[in-house]
Amino acid sequence: MSTSQTSATGDLPTLTAQTVEDYLRRHPEFFQGRDDLIRALTLPHLTGGAISLVERQVALLREETQRYRAQLQELVQIARYNDELIARLQQLTVKLMDCATLDQALALLETGLRQDFHADAATLRLFPASGAAGFDAGALTFLNVEAIESDSLASSLQPILTAGRPVCGHLPNEQLVQLFPTTAGEIGSAALLPLAGASGESVVGLLAIGSRDAERFTPEMATTYLNYMNELIGRKLAACLRSAPPV
Repeated sequence: MSTSQTSATGDLPTLTAQTVEDYLRRHPEFFQGRDDLIRALTLPHLTGGAISLVERQVALLREETQRYRAQLQELVQIARYNDELIARLQQLTVKLMDCATLDQALALLETGLRQDFHADAATLRLFPASGAAGFDAGALTFLNVEAIESDSLASSLQPILTAGRPVCGHLPNEQLVQLFPTTAGEIGSAALLPLAGASGESVVGLLAIGSRDAERFTPEMATTYLNYMNELIGRKLAACLRSAPPV
């Protein structure tokens, strides 16, 4: 049928493809009892030839089912990943509660980031420079820890400290070189956590978690778990710094 068709006498209204479609949508029972018509209807196929209307409907339903199955599998994978992440965070929380000194907390953080959270690199800058009294830098092999003054960080990092919220994404070269001095060329993405102590306390450090995967940390990703880690680690390190013996 052409997109428009008019009777020879001109008495009938113009019939268009849209008119037929609208009618069939309003009368879905039209094909009931018209099995011969259904069998006679054919549709062009991408590979050539034609298929019946029923075959086309079955193919569409199969494609839709496959899409829903793929979406369900993706949701199941996300749920499983979230469950595993919650379990790791719970373990980290319990273990941090048992840490009495800064050295113990940093050793636990190093192990957790490398083994449980699969970081490819990790850097911690503690504030101020005098805050890490008695810290044993030689005890750590993965976590790069240094006590510095916060204003010695790159100017592009200062807004992150001020905002006090984790950020994720691809770091500019200036930040990569400062936060990952030995592995800057290998880091595809990173999460930055401005660690704060209890409410009202200033930021006590900046934790940078690096990954070789450019899609591991993206600006669009949810930061619920990173916010939890940020507060958990920040409060513990602040408490350890307060109780550290004076130099």
